[in-house]
Amino acid sequence: MKSVILPGVGEITICDDALVNDSDIESNFFVDIEDKGKKRGECVMKNLQDLNDLSNVKFIDKSMNQIKEDVEFIKQFDIIVCVNQKHSDVVKLSLLTDYPVIEAMVNGYMGYVKIYYKSHVIFDNGDESSQMDLRITHPFPSLLKFFKEHNIANVEKSERKHIPFPVIIYWALEMWRKEVNKEDAIPNTSDEKKRLKEIIKSQSVSLFYEENYDEAYKYAYYAWQPVPSSVLSLFKDERTTCDITKFNKIDAEFWGFVGGAKVFYDKNGRLPISPELKDMIASSQLYTQLQQIYSDQMEEDAKEILQYMNERGVNKVTEVELSTVKEYCKALRKMYVIDGEKGDVKDSWENMDYLFEEDDNLMILAAMLAANEFIDKHNKVPTKDNKAEFVEMINAIFKEKQIEGTVKECVVDEILKSINWSSS
Repeated sequence: MKSVILPGVGEITICDDALVNDSDIESNFFVDIEDKGKKRGECVMKNLQDLNDLSNVKFIDKSMNQIKEDVEFIKQFDIIVCVNQKHSDVVKLSLLTDYPVIEAMVNGYMGYVKIYYKSHVIFDNGDESSQMDLRITHPFPSLLKFFKEHNIANVEKSERKHIPFPVIIYWALEMWRKEVNKEDAIPNTSDEKKRLKEIIKSQSVSLFYEENYDEAYKYAYYAWQPVPSSVLSLFKDERTTCDITKFNKIDAEFWGFVGGAKVFYDKNGRLPISPELKDMIASSQLYTQLQQIYSDQMEEDAKEILQYMNERGVNKVTEVELSTVKEYCKALRKMYVIDGEKGDVKDSWENMDYLFEEDDNLMILAAMLAANEFIDKHNKVPTKDNKAEFVEMINAIFKEKQIEGTVKECVVDEILKSINWSSS
């Protein structure tokens, strides 16, 4: 909880109906010896608030049994964290909200964290190495007109140093295409790419003296800029074509846009424009003009996508403004979707080979999952008196996951010694 409040999370609500006991005093940083017998959540709230007065910490005297029956209460939270609760209760919570539910199980120095969430969208705007969307290989009409108005072969010497590097790359690409006698060819092999850079260099008096040519040489890869594989993966998602009216407003807006962008791509053979230009060596006039060309084209692209979105029925779920579509267009090349899972999805150990690096890691995970099953079945934690049944449950998990071997006794003893669970 300290790691949550110190960064300044705006509002934290602690739900707990338990009283402070001796175990809490020994292990809980936020209760004192004089708090014994008091409401645990209230004691934690007061001490937690002292760490950061910019966060608002609240306490609600509510048990897990009460919480899981109160759907409206659950839906008000952006993230729910359940610590040492019955696994079946956590699963039920995860099915009642569209927001993330984090299950944390802690036993002494051992533990695991699992997140239940249907999907998470990432816009990777922090990646400074991300490429611009320059469309040099297949320029749209207004961009092509700009390129042809500034043919580097006809520019006066005094103007050469002020030409934006996309223009230089375009004309070098055209020269290369004439060499290979293919009108729409794109350099693919290392030799072809090397030759294109040689053409750029040959057109310059000096890469050191003409810095815009140096930029063109450095950024020659824009002559073979592909559609990001992450975007093509998004376009293959079934949510781009399914019945959009079954989604909530947020999902209808997002998947409506992705579906509209897919239709746009299929019809136009290109993605919608993202007009953000990074700094480059060029005159202010030409840079501003180039930037305006990209911005104007994005406006037209966004209108077309919005039309496709409404044809699909997005406007029956939520009203999407053109400005919103434009923001999505800017982010499309840096857009990723991470699909999580809801609690009713069967646990899988597929792609978890890293757990085999240390045998005990896999055994601890199996033991903690077995502890969850034991608690769900008996409504109490396993003890030494139930050790045989507990070991049987662990080995059953290994068999279910098609893992050879049995659990080590030292792992079982450690779990039984340190297991802690809240029955509230």
